[in-house]
Amino acid sequence: MKNALRLILFLLFGSILFVSFPKNAHAAVDVELTEEENVLSVEVDSNGGYIEGLVMEISHPEEVLIDEANIVKSEQYCTISNNVTLKSDSFSIECFNQENTVIEGTILSIPFTTDLESYYFYVNQDNLDLGVLNLGSVQDINRPENITFETFTEEEEVEVAENTGVVSEDIISFLSDNSTYVLIAGILVLGIAIIFLFKTLKKGY
Repeated sequence: MKNALRLILFLLFGSILFVSFPKNAHAAVDVELTEEENVLSVEVDSNGGYIEGLVMEISHPEEVLIDEANIVKSEQYCTISNNVTLKSDSFSIECFNQENTVIEGTILSIPFTTDLESYYFYVNQDNLDLGVLNLGSVQDINRPENITFETFTEEEEVEVAENTGVVSEDIISFLSDNSTYVLIAGILVLGIAIIFLFKTLKKGY
């Protein structure tokens, strides 16, 4: 009897979990760097997904000097925290939001000066943290061709998922996209389990 009750509770919890699984986890975040009159703008588009926080590092030549005193931070986004840490050849952004925040716009505008005729700004994708969201497109400014980032083939991603015990994104996506059918199947299985439980109790008497 105890095992049957555990089975029912497990199935009920599993059905609720699959139905409520956030599709937000599959949203892709696009990042675009734009520059106009020596002002760098960092634009982020979470494409409708909720983004509670991001940590981003942007690299540039040492000859590019950031005007820290005149950095303009968004008042609409990064409402919990919007910190900028400067280094000689890069700066990092820590942006944290309230729950259920969708970003679609500029999170930071950064004035700079340089004597270089050609300079660059690019997002260091190896140090980019978007929480549960995926990275979509990235538009840098004159990123050097020799700068590359770590990528995984489909086979390597599957291997990593198996070794770490992480459920494949394809499976999660299927469950979230077909949550209605999963719920119906869960209810049917739950109903069968209840009938089985009643029959077991009846035989006990």
